[in-house]
This record gives sequence, structure tokens and C-alpha cells, in this order.
Amino acid sequence: MLFFRTDHEPYYQEAIATLRNSTVWRLTGEPWPFEHETVFQNRADIHHSCAAQYTPATV
Repeated sequence: MLFFRTDHEPYYQEAIATLRNSTVWRLTGEPWPFEHETVFQNRADIHHSCAAQYTPATV
């Protein structure tokens, strides 16, 4: 699993586009494990999050 979070909108949009165009990563609605607010989240006005599952290609 990949859990990604950032407060930088362009970076988030690029990461989402990369994951959507990937043949081995699939975006999921998986909840974040052990969720707790970080110092950086507390300082940011807003943040964006996503989770993705690695799904290797089958031969």
C-alpha cells in the first residue's frame, strides 16, 4: 500500500495523475492506518490524501 499526503495542490495533482496512469498502482479508498494529526498537518490550512494498492502485472 502507498499512503500519500501533501499540502501542495500541484504536487498532489501530479501524484494522482501518475497513479491513475500507472499499470501497477490502483487508487483505493483505504483509510489511513494509525491516523493522527502531525505537526505539519496542524500548520497547514488544508491537505490532500490518497491511498493506492500495488497490483503487479500478471504474466
